[in-house]
Amino acid sequence: KVPLFHNTKEMMKKVLSVLWISVLGCVLAFAETDGLFQKAKTMQKEKQYGDAIKTYRKYLSEFSETKDSPVAQYNIGMCYSKLKDYNNAVKEFQSVIDKFPESKKAVDAYLQIGGIYQKKQKKYDSAVEMYQTIIDKYPDSKKVIDAYLQMGSVYQTKQKRYESAIKTYQTVVDKYPDSKKTVNAQFELGDCYEKMGDNKQAIREYQKVADNYPTVKKAEKAKEKIAELQGQGGKKKDKKVKTKTKKSAKTEEDLPEQDDEE
Repeated sequence: KVPLFHNTKEMMKKVLSVLWISVLGCVLAFAETDGLFQKAKTMQKEKQYGDAIKTYRKYLSEFSETKDSPVAQYNIGMCYSKLKDYNNAVKEFQSVIDKFPESKKAVDAYLQIGGIYQKKQKKYDSAVEMYQTIIDKYPDSKKVIDAYLQMGSVYQTKQKRYESAIKTYQTVVDKYPDSKKTVNAQFELGDCYEKMGDNKQAIREYQKVADNYPTVKKAEKAKEKIAELQGQGGKKKDKKVKTKTKKSAKTEEDLPEQDDEE
């Protein structure tokens, strides 16, 4: 008769062996998963966008529910954006929203779709709809302020709906007084009033930039605007302001690069 302790010892060996095989399998699976994802990211960084798209798709077909799956799907959209294939970019960003609605990348996907509608396809009402969805659906997200700012930009620069832009920018100033981005809303309030011909209110808004944000670059620009509106800028300063405005208008057409990789 085999002693009981001997049977127990053999049983423990079998259990440990099974556990070891399971652990080893998990380690190998993780290495394969991470390796494929990192390979796709490297291709993306090296601007091999077509190959990156294929690799991300392979990753998603094999590992559809990992922590990096929303990022992989999002990065496919970013690759199409880099290729200027905006229709496919929108489709891929929409897939992020549909498949991973609770992920942080869903908010970024809404922003990217809004940016394409706003800056590449001239679908301004659709862009506003995307930004409003972020505000309504993800009120606690840090990206809500970006949605407000982009919405204000559509009203201000694309649709010339200055009163709507003022309302949107004022919301940013009131709700997010401690954000570093709030100075942009405050400055654009001045610009909106200036475009509407209300120079007195424009000066007040620009003065708030100079007073409340004295260390940022826009404070100096606000002072230049005040001097210009008060007739103290002179021809040389007027020319300088126009040059800066032209440069700003050019960069405004570029899509944001936010969070394209993680």
